[in-house]
Amino acid sequence: MRKLIVSIIMVCSLGTVEAQQCAIGKGAFICKTCYEGDKVVNNSFMWYKFNKTFLDKLIKKANEGHLTSMYVLGFYYNQIAKNKNLNESIKWFSRGTNLGDLSCCYMLADTYLQKAIKLNDLDLFKKSLKYYEVAAKQGHKIAQMTVGFLCYNLKEKISDDWKEKCIMYLTLAVEQKITKKENYNMNKQQEEQLANLRVQATKILDELDK
Repeated sequence: MRKLIVSIIMVCSLGTVEAQQCAIGKGAFICKTCYEGDKVVNNSFMWYKFNKTFLDKLIKKANEGHLTSMYVLGFYYNQIAKNKNLNESIKWFSRGTNLGDLSCCYMLADTYLQKAIKLNDLDLFKKSLKYYEVAAKQGHKIAQMTVGFLCYNLKEKISDDWKEKCIMYLTLAVEQKITKKENYNMNKQQEEQLANLRVQATKILDELDK
């Protein structure tokens, strides 16, 4: 289990910086038209600080079906809120996932994995794998790597065909380069982590090929 925690947390530290439609920190950098009304005629981005007014507006927009708002709310309750609430995070990421958003799907898997590691709950590990696979099949390269590591570390406990999945997704992780366009906003340290994970993945593939 220790190998799982070390490898997966490293992968997740790469994946969770992804935000295709916004940037998130102590606030969120979001398209201005979403929050300032129809009078705004361009798609300029504005910085919105997390406070009650902004959160209320996010919830209103999310309930109207706005995917970026769902993503930001899920991320807020997962990473930013003073009192983090993984169940609330799962709620918003689930809504975005059900509407077909790839970023929400990845983060839903990641949130389930956080709970699984914290509670050592096999059913939660299986849920996380389910959504990582959904994202992986749509080409999310960090999700592909995560599926491989999950299957290798938990083997038949998490999936009857763990070996086939492990080989398939770790092969993709090793062979496919992450382009600048899809680099998930990785900094230099995270790029080095990813390179180290590719080395681990190659060793696992060599082991499984024996």
